[in-house]
Amino acid sequence: MLRSVTRETMLECLAALDFLDPKDKPKLLDGISKKILRNRWQEEGRLCRRILDMAFKRPLIRDLLSSSPELTQACAPYLVESGSRVAAQWTATASGEEGN
Repeated sequence: MLRSVTRETMLECLAALDFLDPKDKPKLLDGISKKILRNRWQEEGRLCRRILDMAFKRPLIRDLLSSSPELTQACAPYLVESGSRVAAQWTATASGEEGN
């Protein structure tokens, strides 16, 4: 599956995978992050912004960022731009709620 993912289809594939319960989620996330990094897609600011935006709504994307220090670092500049959303997510997570 990962072989057919392109920069243009990656976000849609991640959104679709978020609705599934992959058997080996750590392996899947590792494969996705390696593909992103190998192709240097994380260097595209627009893509990082979209990944971060999706992470606020989709647990799989949050797990992807949490499992890859390189992707987290690439998205870090955009975390500052989304400070209020990060704070809301942090508060919701700390109180046991699902944040958006």
